[in-house]
Amino acid sequence: MTPFLFAYGTLQPAQAPQQIRDVLKKIRPVGKAVAHGILYDLGEYPGAVFGDQFSDSVKGQVFRLPHGAAERDTLLHSLDEYEGVNLQDPASGLFIRRQLPVLLRNGRKITCWAYEYAGERPKEPPIFDGLYVGPRKNRRTSSRRFRSNPKVTQ
Repeated sequence: MTPFLFAYGTLQPAQAPQQIRDVLKKIRPVGKAVAHGILYDLGEYPGAVFGDQFSDSVKGQVFRLPHGAAERDTLLHSLDEYEGVNLQDPASGLFIRRQLPVLLRNGRKITCWAYEYAGERPKEPPIFDGLYVGPRKNRRTSSRRFRSNPKVTQ
């Protein structure tokens, strides 16, 4: 099982709501990273759709999960509950947990767990630079013409 988590939204400690902060104290930062995909602003939280078919990238951070299997499984179960994952019927959940390759800032490619949005895609355009900075109501939006989005290379 991969010992890493790629977080692009409210699982990042700086963005985490109070209800999940104690769980996130058990993960350790590795570094900033990007993954192929598009990032949507869903209001109170973001949702990413990942895949090599996307030329855009989602920006986030990689965290090391606890070393012990039991502690790691407990942590992932808590994150699954927070993210609305339904392990028995993944299609009915708000997010799915999956493994995907991410590229660390230092150029190293690693496989991480990540939460992918499983709901209907919003009508609004994706977050233009792939970086979630907080709930929509707390920030200004930018024009696509000022796009600055590094590409993930194979």
